[in-house]
Amino acid sequence: MRPLADFDDEDPTQPVTLEARARILLVEEDVDLRDSIATLMRRECFEVVEAESGAEALDMLDDDDLVDGLDLIVMDVALPHATGLAIVKQLRVTQHDTPVVLIAATDRPDILAQAASLRVHVLSRPHVLDELSDVAIAALMASH
Repeated sequence: MRPLADFDDEDPTQPVTLEARARILLVEEDVDLRDSIATLMRRECFEVVEAESGAEALDMLDDDDLVDGLDLIVMDVALPHATGLAIVKQLRVTQHDTPVVLIAATDRPDILAQAASLRVHVLSRPHVLDELSDVAIAALMASH
């Protein structure tokens, strides 16, 4: 795992090294939600790599070293330039079984069915901050 820096409570000028539990690619176009999710996951000691669009995520996922170093992908279903489901399909075609958690604005049955067929967990947007940490840990445990 990769070390993360935190700060000593007694002397806030002194960094303390923590071990990251996992490296996450976070793909979300909404800047405020992306910042909130990234902050939450970093507090849980996850290393977070961020992308703001489907196109940026696809560019990043073309880098085999990055993909091989990812433990989890968290992304919106509705992204500019490529949907979250399309990105997962492309990953699965290239034999990458990285666990994925999708964020959806609604619980549409067609999205849920496609996600289930791709072995992807879906969180509804209103609950993402409350449930993501637990879902991420469960997805990581199931993949190992």
